Amino acid sequence: MEVSHLIRLFRKWFWLIILAAAVGAGITILTSVNRTFTYQAQTKVLIGGFIGSSNPNRGEIETGAVLAETYVEIVNTPLVLQGVIDTLGLDMTVSELKPLVLAGKPGDPPILVIQAFYNDPETAIRIANEAARQLILNSPTNLTPAQQAQIDLSDEQINALNEQVQDARLELEAIDERMNAAGESTAQNSALAQQRRALIDQINQATTNIAQFSAIKAGVEQQTNRMEIIEEATEAPFFRTGPGLLESTVLSALTGVVLAIVGILAIDYVDNSIKTSKDATATLSLPVLGTIPTLGKRGDPYPKKLLTNWSSRSAVAESYRTLQTNLISPADLGEDKALVITSPNEGEGKSVTAANLAVTMALNGLQVLLVDADLVQPRIHEIFQLDNEYGIKNLISMTPSEIDSEDTLKPATQMDAGAQKTLNMLNMCVKTTHIENLRVITSGPITETSTHLSEYSTLQGWIEVFHHVLGVDVVLFDTPPCLVMSDASIVASMVHADCVLVVQSGRTRSDAAVRAKTQFAHTGVELVGVVLNRVKAYDVDHGYNSGYVKNYQPADMREMLINMPYNAERRSANGTVPERTLKNTSDE
Repeated sequence: MEVSHLIRLFRKWFWLIILAAAVGAGITILTSVNRTFTYQAQTKVLIGGFIGSSNPNRGEIETGAVLAETYVEIVNTPLVLQGVIDTLGLDMTVSELKPLVLAGKPGDPPILVIQAFYNDPETAIRIANEAARQLILNSPTNLTPAQQAQIDLSDEQINALNEQVQDARLELEAIDERMNAAGESTAQNSALAQQRRALIDQINQATTNIAQFSAIKAGVEQQTNRMEIIEEATEAPFFRTGPGLLESTVLSALTGVVLAIVGILAIDYVDNSIKTSKDATATLSLPVLGTIPTLGKRGDPYPKKLLTNWSSRSAVAESYRTLQTNLISPADLGEDKALVITSPNEGEGKSVTAANLAVTMALNGLQVLLVDADLVQPRIHEIFQLDNEYGIKNLISMTPSEIDSEDTLKPATQMDAGAQKTLNMLNMCVKTTHIENLRVITSGPITETSTHLSEYSTLQGWIEVFHHVLGVDVVLFDTPPCLVMSDASIVASMVHADCVLVVQSGRTRSDAAVRAKTQFAHTGVELVGVVLNRVKAYDVDHGYNSGYVKNYQPADMREMLINMPYNAERRSANGTVPERTLKNTSDE
């Protein structure tokens, strides 16, 4: 794919790329604004009882770390989660709670971290703590009833012995005070000393018993596969889920741009329409006679698309002058020139092109007759806002008499009936326009059973009348689409006209244009060239058509017309057809 083609695509679809980026970013911003806060709470659980040991075993620590990885999976089991729902009275199912609870093991320590996410901070805290408790309750790490009873008994004995030791120490202090007060009384001191030794023996025995019960309790509690909550969730900081707003917006905009570019390339890949003059030449091997920019807005009425609504210095006017230059040479001015304008399919702008080409020629001094030869969907009368009561359909229903320009100067009483009938029919069918030098023959009344123009052999006789009686330089025929009806090629053969194919940029498919050319070739009619219509600014091949332009300017044509003997003979002194010839075609 050429760089110029990519640039053209970018210019054509730039609005879509920007729109895709804006839509992507806008959706992200809107969803972010409406997104609720999520609160996170976490509870820490220690695996193993080694923490209470004065000399913990390394193997116990490593085993606890391995077990923590197992308990990560157990946290999200239905048994644990259902216990959380039942205990807290949550209005949700296990499948709804599961994505809200996350367990993990941070690093090497045998510590399990349980996180809960919710849009309410208190509920997040309760879920995290209860999930930890349910994990402990539903795991094989709990003490057996006997072990728990042993621990409870040890606690009771340790508490009782501690009270005995405390009481004995108080009595010991009292005895010491009494011994100090008795002085050297041997008998009294001897009795107090004996009591003192008994209390000391009692304290020592109690201390020994406390140590024994503590050892028993520690032995029961110290297990490798044991869990204990070491940090409950007490707060739940909030955050917005997903990446940050700026990152999300940029990412969404880029995603929109990428999708737009992919779509554009896909559309361009399957689109085989003719878009540029280079495409037209490569497809049809025909010269591009003119590239016509888009006229007005979509949906504008036909009269607004007439060239007279545009400045003579506009690009549109210049494009039609170039088209005229490429179609009419100085050598053509002394001949009976006829042009057939058609297109492959309907809606490609052939009627507007024919009308504006006729206007351009008329403004440059040529006597022009525009004939609406489309008897199915005529448009010329709408473009020029003319009545369509009489037209080409009425003309071709009769054979014209052989008359010349001298016959038109005779009084009606000196004309034969055939000549008078012919002139009367011309008077009814040929209409003037608000543009000097331009006359129009509309299609005439259209019915469901309208006959094709190509079925009448009288057309060739009328073309001679147009040139020699009306004194026109160029007759333009607006014919039906050539792939819909065969009128264009047949009319071109009958009147020996040059045929021009109008294709719409970005709409006319290459295969349709090729079929149109082939159809003309089968009837022995050659296309003189292509008019690329409704060309967007980004599809213009600057300078591409310069090789087709003749070496003269349209302004020079006015002087040529005045000085040529052939045309001088066909005009009256004021340069128009004699008023007597066509009463309704005299210039206003």
